[in-house]
Amino acid sequence: MGELTQAANAELTIVTGLLLAFYGDRAIIRQRLEGQHRVRRKGRVEQMLIMQPVRTISQSITKCRNTDSRWNRCRR
Repeated sequence: MGELTQAANAELTIVTGLLLAFYGDRAIIRQRLEGQHRVRRKGRVEQMLIMQPVRTISQSITKCRNTDSRWNRCRR
């Protein structure tokens, strides 16, 4: 997150996609991301990043293969 801005203080809103297998853990993930985080990078000023309400959405992955066993986009 510290790479998104060089500001010493920043408020960020996070939207993240979770695989369906982890979607049941969304409250735990949201709790870990929300709030204040101090970031120190070598050669840079310490940053205070404030994560605003985090939104989690489900993200399903579908694997499709053609006859050559190469991955292709799924057609609906």
